[in-house]
Amino acid sequence: MYLQITPLRPEHADIVPHLRHADIEKIHAMTYLSPALAVAFSIAQTERGYAAIIDGKTAAIFGVAQGVIWLVATDEINNYPVTFYRTSKKFLPIVMGQYETLYNFVHTIIRSPCVGFSGSVST
Repeated sequence: MYLQITPLRPEHADIVPHLRHADIEKIHAMTYLSPALAVAFSIAQTERGYAAIIDGKTAAIFGVAQGVIWLVATDEINNYPVTFYRTSKKFLPIVMGQYETLYNFVHTIIRSPCVGFSGSVST
């Protein structure tokens, strides 16, 4: 497995047909846009964004826009959870940029071990 983090570019929208089911549900519930439009909009609005490329394929895209941190991914990241977590953690200070605080929204349909976590992330 080869993981590479690159600056986010419009061609990383190639992730859309492979998005996790939970990400598609989140997009529909929170934006009322198609996944393709929501991803294209997010890429265009992102101030600092990156793509996680695993073995040459876009596995996740993430960034921050107006203080809102976001991420969508494929199921491929589930195959390398520790590597993905450690790499993502290194990018948090970079993505934060000038923001002291980032925020996000979680729709109630999302079932994840991370939902319900409340606290701060130190960098």
